[in-house]
Amino acid sequence: MDKIRGGQLEHPSLNIEVLGNPVSVPGKIGKAITLNGPDQYINIGDHHDKCLGNLKKCPHGITLSTWIKFNDENNMYILSTGQDGIRVFYRNGYIYVTLETMGKSWRASAPSPTIREWHYLEISWHPEFGLNLYMDNKLKEHSDFRNVPPSPDGRAKMFYIGRPNEGDTAGERFDYSRMSVDEMEIWYGRREELLAFDYILRAYMEDVS
Repeated sequence: MDKIRGGQLEHPSLNIEVLGNPVSVPGKIGKAITLNGPDQYINIGDHHDKCLGNLKKCPHGITLSTWIKFNDENNMYILSTGQDGIRVFYRNGYIYVTLETMGKSWRASAPSPTIREWHYLEISWHPEFGLNLYMDNKLKEHSDFRNVPPSPDGRAKMFYIGRPNEGDTAGERFDYSRMSVDEMEIWYGRREELLAFDYILRAYMEDVS
């Protein structure tokens, strides 16, 4: 996440909008983006027709990884892809990951890591093998699905970093995030298979082992 130009984060294939004037700072690898609370967030757009924003489109699973540094301990949203997607949030000292699609839900959690230090967060999901949450290359929790009522159509489906989608919070109070993020990567497969075929850069993994 190196360069911001004219309110856009430079990316070879995605249109990524940054709002509220977040800034680039020294990151874990090159530059990172720091979000400092009220009205600062990153908008990657509506991708409801792709695996990036719709788990129904992920027959081989999805893995998301990022370097992250929390700068506060308030309840806050880390990212959301909206309906039929992924939600990651910080609440009462824990990081929670929730995925919902087609009447099924997966949920994993882990104690929050130390603030103001870089940590490597990985979320890996597959419709058959379930959800795994990793922190600093250590498995924190595995989750199989449970049946839930299907979400009503009409919930927002934007991919946000640093804020929730409309309808995500169900009346709970969450702040915009105070955090720095660096080197976010998304792969359309399970972490185990990505590692086996060397798709995940080993340098990142060795750095947190």
